[in-house]
Amino acid sequence: MHNDHDHDNETRVSVYEYAAKVVALALHLEIIAEPDENGEVSEEDAQTLQDIEDTRAGDTYTIGRYEYLILTDAEADEAARARVETIFFECYAHEISKDLLPYFDLDRWIDDVLRYDGRGPQLASYDGHEREQPFDGQYFFIYKN
Repeated sequence: MHNDHDHDNETRVSVYEYAAKVVALALHLEIIAEPDENGEVSEEDAQTLQDIEDTRAGDTYTIGRYEYLILTDAEADEAARARVETIFFECYAHEISKDLLPYFDLDRWIDDVLRYDGRGPQLASYDGHEREQPFDGQYFFIYKN
């Protein structure tokens, strides 16, 4: 029988022992409960956070067969710009005359791509969607790959 006093006997673990991006991802995927008013979760949820943290490769975490890229707003802007620039040089630069290429405004082109398409299609190969998850006073942006 579960009662309200069981929570008092349960060992709780601070979510602040884990990377904020790990906690944000776990909350987004709803694989841990919301931390309590003290920022703590159950030992089981803490193990889930540790399991996620153990898969880290840069800002990418693996859960099941999916990888999730988790970035702050500034990191997402930078990563999306870099991806669009790579696409330009891999796919379009060869179509512009070598004589005209120095006059091409690459930054403006990147701005236009991101303005119209957003960051999701550049960073989320699975579905092209950007998802955001608040945690600890900031937002994290999650891209499924």
